Amino acid sequence: METFQNLRVYRLSENLANEIWFIVQKWDYFAKDTIGKQIVKSADSIIIVDSQQSSVINHQSPVILN
Repeated sequence: METFQNLRVYRLSENLANEIWFIVQKWDYFAKDTIGKQIVKSADSIIIVDSQQSSVINHQSPVILN
């Protein structure tokens, strides 16, 4: 049985979310706090398993906003 993690669409959306995360990490405080949080959450929400379960990469925790 194939798991959702093996689906191409899942892997692509996970890679997209990771790439966006690495880009946003380099932004200054204001950019991270305004658009950065929104775009990371949006990218993470792309990863949907089915109508009852979703897999979310939790990129929000490591963001350090000084």
